[in-house]
Amino acid sequence: MTFPFHTRFFSCLLIAFWMGTGVVSSQPITQGLVVYLGFDLSLGGQLSTTNHGIPLGAIGTPVFAPGIVGSGSANFDNDGTGTTPSDWALSLGDVETIYAGSWSWALWFNSTNSNDGALFGNKDWTSGGDVGWAFDPSRSDFLNYRVDGGPRHDIGSASLMDGTWHHVAAVFDRTGNVVTTYVDGSLTASSNLSADGSGSLTQSIFTPNATLVGGSGNGLYSGSGKLDDVAIWTRALGADEILAAFAAGHAGRTLSSADSTVGVAPILTREPGKLTGSLGFPGTLKISAAGTPPLAFAWYHDGHLVASATNAILSFESLAVTDAGLYQVVVTNIYGSVTNGFPVQLTVIPRPTDITQGLAVYLNFENNLHAQAGTTVNGSAIGAVGLERYVPGIVGNYAASFQNDGNPAAPPSDWAVSLGDIEWIYAGSCTVSLWIQTQDQNPGILGNKDWSSGDNIGWVIGTTSENFLNYRCLNAPRHDEGNWDWRDGRWHHVVAVFYREGNQVYTYVDGHQTDQAQLGSTGLESLTPQDLLPNSTLIGSSGNGAWSAHALVDDAGIWTRPLDSDEILAIYSQGLRGLPLTSAVAATSQAPVILSEPQAQSWPEGFDATYSVTAAGTPPLSYQWYKNGVNLPGETNATLTLPSSVVDSGARLTVVVTNQFGAVTNRTPALLRVWPGPASVSDNLIVHLNFESNLNPEPGTTYAGTPIGLAGTPRYTNGIVGKGAAWFQNNGSDATPPTDWAVSLGDVEWIYTNNWTIAFWVQTTDQTPAVLGNKDWSSGENTGWVFDTTYLKALNYRAAGSDRHDVGNQDWRDGRWHHLAATFLRDQNTVLSYVDGQPNGTAPLSTTGWESLTPSDFTAHATLIGSSGPGRWSSTAVVDDLGIWTRPVAPGEISAIFKAGQRGIDLAHAIPPRPKIRASIVGSSLLLVFTNLTTPYNIESAVDEQNGPWTKLSGSPFPSGVKSISLPVSESARFYRLSF
Repeated sequence: MTFPFHTRFFSCLLIAFWMGTGVVSSQPITQGLVVYLGFDLSLGGQLSTTNHGIPLGAIGTPVFAPGIVGSGSANFDNDGTGTTPSDWALSLGDVETIYAGSWSWALWFNSTNSNDGALFGNKDWTSGGDVGWAFDPSRSDFLNYRVDGGPRHDIGSASLMDGTWHHVAAVFDRTGNVVTTYVDGSLTASSNLSADGSGSLTQSIFTPNATLVGGSGNGLYSGSGKLDDVAIWTRALGADEILAAFAAGHAGRTLSSADSTVGVAPILTREPGKLTGSLGFPGTLKISAAGTPPLAFAWYHDGHLVASATNAILSFESLAVTDAGLYQVVVTNIYGSVTNGFPVQLTVIPRPTDITQGLAVYLNFENNLHAQAGTTVNGSAIGAVGLERYVPGIVGNYAASFQNDGNPAAPPSDWAVSLGDIEWIYAGSCTVSLWIQTQDQNPGILGNKDWSSGDNIGWVIGTTSENFLNYRCLNAPRHDEGNWDWRDGRWHHVVAVFYREGNQVYTYVDGHQTDQAQLGSTGLESLTPQDLLPNSTLIGSSGNGAWSAHALVDDAGIWTRPLDSDEILAIYSQGLRGLPLTSAVAATSQAPVILSEPQAQSWPEGFDATYSVTAAGTPPLSYQWYKNGVNLPGETNATLTLPSSVVDSGARLTVVVTNQFGAVTNRTPALLRVWPGPASVSDNLIVHLNFESNLNPEPGTTYAGTPIGLAGTPRYTNGIVGKGAAWFQNNGSDATPPTDWAVSLGDVEWIYTNNWTIAFWVQTTDQTPAVLGNKDWSSGENTGWVFDTTYLKALNYRAAGSDRHDVGNQDWRDGRWHHLAATFLRDQNTVLSYVDGQPNGTAPLSTTGWESLTPSDFTAHATLIGSSGPGRWSSTAVVDDLGIWTRPVAPGEISAIFKAGQRGIDLAHAIPPRPKIRASIVGSSLLLVFTNLTTPYNIESAVDEQNGPWTKLSGSPFPSGVKSISLPVSESARFYRLSF
């Protein structure tokens, strides 16, 4: 394809481009080059560099192979084990002075060997957390590094193990405090080097320090592959220089010919591969190209330009039959253009007319384990008992009943079903479908993987958490997906779709999609455990027979194709009718079905109440919420949030779900119950310390503070509320007791067994953990709770037997006063966090909301201020006006406490939002409802609002705790008001 630019016009474009972007690298690319190995059948340093390296390893003899630049490359065949190189590597010796400043490296790499291991680096590879750096091409984040005193980093974001040559580079720019990786001339990832760009990359306990080519610094876990044109510079290379080096090597020229002052025409680094996708599923065609920016992309479908397709990726959200055909892409910049060599074919597979097409495994458990519906894979009973057991099911008459105890030992303690070695199914796209009924929380219900670790290769459906599908492909990250808790003792339809063509995994529960995630690095990696022999897929267990669950399973099918959402919905709908999956017909009209009804809730006055409904049916679905039979305008989503007030107590909430084929209403109206709010902010205030040069309890409370720590002497400074505040100068060490001092409240664990709230003012710039809490901070996973300054998610807690949570999103470590608060609302299994009177995050409290927050591993239960429960990791901070309540303090009260504190008023005297009065007719009575009343009050009535006269109702004054009054409807009194 040619572009008819006029010569003069082209020159103007060229001048404008270079004037606009600038030329950042005018020095020769060899400037600062200290290591350059061309491996042209020798180990000699080139381009005036002198470091040629020393061969070492079990073989120790250099092996060369054809390369991309010059006449050869170094061929390493190490096995990736934790011993010194099994083949050979090349030591550059101690070159650690290079890494003290800014520096860069670049090389060409080619391999298909998946051995995990380093091919270049200086670090002790016994742990990725060790100080140093290493290049491990078996991982997509191929560059691992850590400076002394900083966190570990893994960056790269590229797949290199495809048997073609790739140019890989990394730049360590200490001035800019950034590490950047490049593949084939293009930037792929970047991250900070350290907190400020300083920090050694040399591991002090690793002697002798060495940089190895073909291995890690200590020779352990050395990888395999071919390397060519390896170079190290004592400066940070620019992006234009790396692009020039890539362009030179791609053309077979040595590094010395790279010229960053000359523009580079587009180079295709990876052509789009043919795509075979299923109708209705997403798909992508992708091309990779390098060249002097900007690059322009134009895609053509059967010779016709695709409108708006101007990126390197052509995405199809939902493949249609009309998308099939031949595709080409033209990549252009001002130096030229390039077109992919051959048109690429996109094939769209239509949905089968028969749900059983591609069905490879089908067991209906009708008192047998025989293959059904033309499939050939029979089940075999295994396990310590090894006897089949059946009970009434949801589809047909029977289901398999597994009563395993979740023991980590194999075989299953009761029984399971072995499907044998069916790994051939998982090599392509596949779908797993089954009905499950359980309340168990042990992992293995169905899968092929060794469940001794969730990081093992393979897949399993289990009941450990709401993320019920765990899987990991070879050389790809672990995934835990699902996002739906079906462990409630009722029947649920569970599906996992592994869609390799789109590199995606989808999960469905009861006919609707619950989650989606990437399958592997490319979507083609193996799901077969390498260390599990014989490979077997088990039902009622994991692949190796360990961690076997207690559950009922019915109507299980596995397909060698991806089922789409219509097919899955059809299977679910038939199952609800007791009919097998073989009877499902996709795209059949499905009226809405409510899967999860909104539940009754009980909230304190002043909190928002949120209701939700989950439904399935042929989309689109629409929603309308009703309160007491009256529709709520604008409430047309699957969730409803109501401000919780006494006037709404007893409200009956319903929702109607509709599509074009019908409508359904929740069977039981969801009730809203509202507790009356407190008479004052100080109601149920148990702990209140104002730190006015003492640790005495404030009036109405009884808990005093006790000073502890190495200094052990209270220290006070200016506060925000009143005159004083507690001043802690601890150094954040792991030692106990606190290095300075802290305040102990003693054993107040009884407070945390019900609803409770904590609020306090804090001022700090520290980033060592504990400001306040009861937990052992040796691990964030420990039971208990703590406020800390390590993260933005400052509130860390974990209830017994439940997940860890870290809540918050605002950085208050700026040296100014901030008000922090948290409410642990056990009745609603919710924790709400606040900063400066505003919501700052929310999360579940625990599995049920009632699990203990008391650490079981230290006997002297204590809540400490200025530290964690056992006195470790104590922070430097100033704390003022601390309160703990044995009730949920409403958001309006939290806001009032914050506003009062800004004026120097303590929390006990904060005034919540002004009282409100609401009126409604209930039968023949007038119901008056009052909110935010903190003192006794009068109710007055009048016929004339302007002229009165106003008359107090009988019973005035009413106590502040009385929140509603019912009066007969009277024409003689039309107006009512509050007075105090």
